[in-house]
Amino acid sequence: MRRLLLFLFRAVFGAFAAAALAITVFSVVPLPTTAFMIEDAITRLSVPDYHWRSGASISPHLFIAVVAAEDQRFDSHHGFDFGAIEKAARHNRSGGNVRGASTISQQVAKNVFLWPGRSWARKGIEAVLTVMIETMWTKRRILDVYVNIAEMGDGVYGAEAAGRRCWPRRSPIRTTIASTRRADTCGAVSSGSCARWQRSAARAG
Repeated sequence: MRRLLLFLFRAVFGAFAAAALAITVFSVVPLPTTAFMIEDAITRLSVPDYHWRSGASISPHLFIAVVAAEDQRFDSHHGFDFGAIEKAARHNRSGGNVRGASTISQQVAKNVFLWPGRSWARKGIEAVLTVMIETMWTKRRILDVYVNIAEMGDGVYGAEAAGRRCWPRRSPIRTTIASTRRADTCGAVSSGSCARWQRSAARAG
């Protein structure tokens, strides 16, 4: 029993040490892929559409739209929005559709390192990784990674890949999209949002 516990401790410690090393490296290096992309590739038996783009070349309006849609307290919290968590818990206890309260930082931790699901074990690991990311990355780096790895359609990850689907000759992340109401509506490439992106860009112009 003692040997088993020692083995488990070493395995957990090793996993988090590896994660800390990866987080350190990815604080400056573009991510080659994520756990969600790998799971998607295995499920679909196809390579996800993913192209990294530096944050400096992405329209600031996209960052504003993402924060407005996903995590309005992003600049003020340290990885967890406890007010939103409390509201989601009250809503979920009342029945109906399950509402989440994950911050952008939590979503980055989940998408980069973990698997889909709602188990307490996964949420616990996600919480630790979120603290590590918030400690080791700047807020800007977290946003840069998020807009590059968020799933924006079936097998489409990040603003650059979504842009190439909508504008084969011009990516929308170079275009001002001031009229975007929700970042996630920009992402549903497979459901015809390319036309919405194009109209938004034309109006912003």
